[in-house]
Formats: sequence, C-alpha cells, structure tokens
Amino acid sequence: MKSIFKSGMTAWAVCGAALLVGACGGGDVAADAPMTAAVATTNFADASDYGPGDRPGPLDASEPSALPVDHAARTRPGLYVRRAAAERMDRELRGNVVWVDAGCCAGHGVELAIYVAFGVQAAKNLDDGVPFLVTGADQRLAAQLVNRLADNGIRRAYLVTP
Repeated sequence: MKSIFKSGMTAWAVCGAALLVGACGGGDVAADAPMTAAVATTNFADASDYGPGDRPGPLDASEPSALPVDHAARTRPGLYVRRAAAERMDRELRGNVVWVDAGCCAGHGVELAIYVAFGVQAAKNLDDGVPFLVTGADQRLAAQLVNRLADNGIRRAYLVTP
C-alpha cells in the first residue's frame, strides 16, 4: 500500500478519516470477509445474477451511459459509473472500495476530501488498486476531486453520476 505519509498526509488526516468512517457508518463488511481486493481481474459478468445491461462491468471500464452531459464535469481518467452500479460494485467487493463525497468538507475545496479519502483507504487497510467512488451534489467539484486523486496516483477513481 502506498504510504500516505510519503504523500504529504498527516496522522491527523488518518485519525479524522477513521472517526468519519465510524461516525458515518463507513459500510458494513462481513466479519469473515477477506480484506483483500483482487480488483484487477474482477469481472462482474462472470457468475452474476444481474441481467444484461444491469452489470457494472469490469472495474477498468467506464459506463458509457454515465458520461456527464456537462463537459466541465468530465474527468481526465474518464471513468464514470452510475450510482446503482457503484453500489453493486461495493457489494461485490464486500466494502473494499473507498467512497468519497466531494461536498464533505465545505469551504476547504477538495484538499480535505483527498486527505479523508486516503485516510479511509489506510483505515480499511486497502491496497492501491481499490476503486475510489467519488460522489457529490456538485458534479464539477466531484470531477475536480477525481482529477486530483488521479494526480496522486489513484488509477481507479470513478465519478459517480446520478
């Protein structure tokens, strides 16, 4: 796992993220679920009970129907997923994803949200290949957050669209 301290993150960001995860529910992971995420080879079409067009698809793929109409809300990585598919992805990976709300830190731009995202990743002990699912009422701000996460080495930062 990429050290968050090498990225300029501080211990308070990790502690704050851990508190936020606990305070906000952070998602339920079964006690017997492994905390590893083999996302590089996950294909939701295999052994899935979702109907055609319902499946999220491989994690490296973007959902064409999730592309934002607003060009200013598009991201450099170009990974988009609808909310329902993101939630299915979360269930399939047993909570081994990082949800980030771009509006979590009003007045602080995306910087604090980046610290929280890396803190959640560290608190859940997730590797660098896990998907980061970025939501937000302001899709332009959420797109900025996706771009900044990509700048910080996150390869699977998805913009979750309604």
